[in-house]
Amino acid sequence: MAPKLSVIIPAFNAARCLGECLAALQRQDCAGDFEVLVVDDASTDLTAELARQAGVSCLRLEQNRGAAAARNRGVAAAAAELLLFVDADVALQAQAISRLLDFFDRHPEFAAVIGTYTARSTLPNPCSRYHNFFTFYHHDLSGSEVEWFWGAMGAVRRPALAAAGGFDERYAGAAAEDLQLGYELSERGYRIAYFRELCGDHLHRFSLRSMLWNDYRKAVLGTKLYLTRKRPGRGRHGFSNPDNALALAAAFGCIGSLPALLLGLVSWPAPLVCLILFILVNRKFYRALARRLGFGFLAQAIPLHWLSFLAIAAGTVMGLLGLALGRPAQGRSSWL
Repeated sequence: MAPKLSVIIPAFNAARCLGECLAALQRQDCAGDFEVLVVDDASTDLTAELARQAGVSCLRLEQNRGAAAARNRGVAAAAAELLLFVDADVALQAQAISRLLDFFDRHPEFAAVIGTYTARSTLPNPCSRYHNFFTFYHHDLSGSEVEWFWGAMGAVRRPALAAAGGFDERYAGAAAEDLQLGYELSERGYRIAYFRELCGDHLHRFSLRSMLWNDYRKAVLGTKLYLTRKRPGRGRHGFSNPDNALALAAAFGCIGSLPALLLGLVSWPAPLVCLILFILVNRKFYRALARRLGFGFLAQAIPLHWLSFLAIAAGTVMGLLGLALGRPAQGRSSWL
């Protein structure tokens, strides 16, 4: 008999974390109900060997084509009608899949489900811990029904995915192909649930540079898609909230006032006022972070949060510029 669920893991040079991802799947309490397919996106490390050692199916792309193509290749080989996409740097909690299957059984009206990270990262470095909580916090501000999809932990019924055309392979690497899929599903009338019990540990190790680049790039792509595809009043994303709008305004103020200060156009209080405003409008986020991760970590997180929003503000500007220049949302330029 076909499995109830196919778990599809796109993997590019994922040897550092794939073992933990697969071990977490082996610990699921419904092991006989699902199959696992790793799609090796032309890795040059031991990704394929780790998959084979774990005894799961491993498909290989001969050229590196990005997460969208890897997921689509996995879909073509999958046996189940329910498809769960899990990134290679995610370790699902022990009952995540059984709870997901139960949700789909009880809610046939939903075509897709997205999950979330655990609040606490198991990694020790501050950038990884901060960014993990940032994602968790904003996902949890979303409503129970959303308009976007999340490739890191997202499940979809095969007919709905086929109707939406699968993942758009024009996106380079791992970008906003999952966000676009959500808009495609929603425009066709399919409903997407935010299901907190589909939860996993994020194993990605961010450096400050990689974190800021990730935030910048996602802001460029997210701005393009939000302004061209988002329908007003439908399935809000937790990131799109008044506090973050004010925080972005404060970040823009910081970006603008610093060169103006150097040119003598404004006095020194201007960037300081923007920084104080930034901290005040994010007080709910900081309270939640301190409650989960402790006040000691909060002192490290505030400057990381500020730098992250500077990157997001810059990405928003470049996304707007890209739209003005007619660049498509799937544009392969790293900057526009």
